[in-house]
Amino acid sequence: MKIQSLISALFLAAVLVFGGCGDGANAPSGNPSETTKTVAGKRKILYWRAPMNPDEIYTRPGKSKMGMDLVPVYADEAAPQTAPAADGRKVLYWRAPMNPDEIYTRPGKSKMGMD
Repeated sequence: MKIQSLISALFLAAVLVFGGCGDGANAPSGNPSETTKTVAGKRKILYWRAPMNPDEIYTRPGKSKMGMDLVPVYADEAAPQTAPAADGRKVLYWRAPMNPDEIYTRPGKSKMGMD
């Protein structure tokens, strides 16, 4: 009984000492939309993507299917296209034929299996 009490007290002391060591220096400050606004004023946003699924792409800010805030992808961060079209245009994204909200960064089949 004494050993269990001693172990519990040591564990509690360790949690209190090591759990409160953070001074908040790495914590995000302020509203995250404020930093997006200042950066977005200087850089061009190509599209918005879900943070946990890079294939889930949207044309405007909002929430992902998992309920997380969408992350902007800027023109200088996007992967370069390998070969531009003959007239100089580049493909920015591919849309699913049956669901315009389903956007992909590379060609392939949609969730419904369509090209």
